[in-house]
Amino acid sequence: MRHLLQIATALVVLVPAAALASNLSTFAPTGDTAGVYGPGTTNKYYAVGTPGLPGYAVPQFAPQPLPLPPQPFPVLPPIPSAPVAAPLPIPQPLPPLAPGCPDLNAQASQLSYRLAPYGIQVGRTGTGILIRANNNITFATAQATLRPQFSAPLSAIAQSLSAYPGSSVTISGHTDSRGGDRYNLVLSAQRVNAVSRFLQRSGLSATRIRAAAMGERQPIASNATAAGQAQNRRVELQIAPLQSNCRI
Repeated sequence: MRHLLQIATALVVLVPAAALASNLSTFAPTGDTAGVYGPGTTNKYYAVGTPGLPGYAVPQFAPQPLPLPPQPFPVLPPIPSAPVAAPLPIPQPLPPLAPGCPDLNAQASQLSYRLAPYGIQVGRTGTGILIRANNNITFATAQATLRPQFSAPLSAIAQSLSAYPGSSVTISGHTDSRGGDRYNLVLSAQRVNAVSRFLQRSGLSATRIRAAAMGERQPIASNATAAGQAQNRRVELQIAPLQSNCRI
């Protein structure tokens, strides 16, 4: 009787396990774990335990795709730094002018401002200040009489020379190549004398004035064209210090 009870008890225990095992079909067992499918379903389980013995099943869910890893930010090329300009040298003050020497830079600036409305060129040179006026304002062709419109700029030049008593002026007359060399020398001499007389009447001492008749010998343009001839017909005034020890 005792043996019958033990057998009955064992049957009670084994029947549920056998039923569970009969409802699961083993799939590709590996080690002590077997993948199984339940009857009438596609759900996959893992049978945990020893294959062929009662165990329990846990569902295996379909794996979800992992999110994409964070993309690195694009590496931008470095912004080139702006070139650093070399520092400009600190201008050194000019030495003071010697007594009696004119400030040629200031005088040139003043003359340029006063003569620009008349189309007269003013520039600094290695020997002083050069003033250049063409015949469209100075003299008519083949004439040595000052044009009326030349009076105002000549007055401005005379005032500048009076304001800077340490300077002198050299007047040179130039012609084009027409008329012959001797004729042009005489004509240019008459013209520089006319300019010299005007400056003296404006109060400038004759000791500060020099005159030079150049004729056609120093052209600044080609005499082969009318435009070049017009440039060569000119009067130039060169302002320079009276003293030889002055700074140019």
